[in-house]
Amino acid sequence: MKTKQVIAGLNNNQKIRIILDGFGIFTTVSGVANVYANHCHRQAANDGLLRLSYVRYMAKKDGKLIPTGVGMTSYNTTQKATAVQVDLV
Repeated sequence: MKTKQVIAGLNNNQKIRIILDGFGIFTTVSGVANVYANHCHRQAANDGLLRLSYVRYMAKKDGKLIPTGVGMTSYNTTQKATAVQVDLV
């Protein structure tokens, strides 16, 4: 049986690089839930993936170049604002 997409628009096995507050890690889209022990980092990484998916969808809809990465600040964390960079590898 096929596994449901974790993030709409991105394959679960797509390799990504996530940088949170200067610390980088290589994983897959589905691996983000298992990599981070801290809820704040997991939420910030998930926010970055959602933003990347949205930006790629809007660029495809508008007929523009489709980006492979995004940088943002996640404010959904409880401790502080977290800088996030997500790139497709």
